[in-house]
Amino acid sequence: MKFYGKIITTLLIVSFLISSALADTVEITVEGMVCASCAETLTTAFKKESAVKDITVEVEKKLVTLGLKNNSLNDQKIKEIIEGEGYQVSNLKRFGTTTKS
Repeated sequence: MKFYGKIITTLLIVSFLISSALADTVEITVEGMVCASCAETLTTAFKKESAVKDITVEVEKKLVTLGLKNNSLNDQKIKEIIEGEGYQVSNLKRFGTTTKS
């Protein structure tokens, strides 16, 4: 029985590592973002998306960094969210698994 317990534990760990590896990081340069209120506006907009695991906004760098669950938010949707709040995307880079357009 101990042998099967070790196999199950190993499989659970591997499954967790694979699902973590599938997470994407997206860096977006946002034009028009100039203050803490702008950062809060974008943070609130992205927190409504279940695909967003975490968000960091650096106003001085005009940079929004998203941690996504399972590469599940495409570039077009990201742009729509930002533009819907009145800002412009000047650059979008993905790091992680595959690029979704």
